[in-house]
Amino acid sequence: MILNNIFIKLNDCTIAYNHVNQRTTIEELVEKIVQDRNIDEKHKDYIRLGFGGKILDNKKTLEDYSINNESTILFWYSSSKNRIDIRDDAK
Repeated sequence: MILNNIFIKLNDCTIAYNHVNQRTTIEELVEKIVQDRNIDEKHKDYIRLGFGGKILDNKKTLEDYSINNESTILFWYSSSKNRIDIRDDAK
């Protein structure tokens, strides 16, 4: 199934992705965010996505987490040198 809109909540904004396949893996979604937001590839391993109070496994799909149209996924970046957390304000 194709999702018309899913949202990624970053620290400073929320971005929308249109026409995303529900069988897209979390890893593929992270890759798309990295490309779209011009994040250095070497930082990709520090990106985490969350939904429904869970950290999402990169190997699973949006469908595995019942992510549907209009769902908001939380984004954060964390490394040993720098830690940015976001709250779940997107309810």
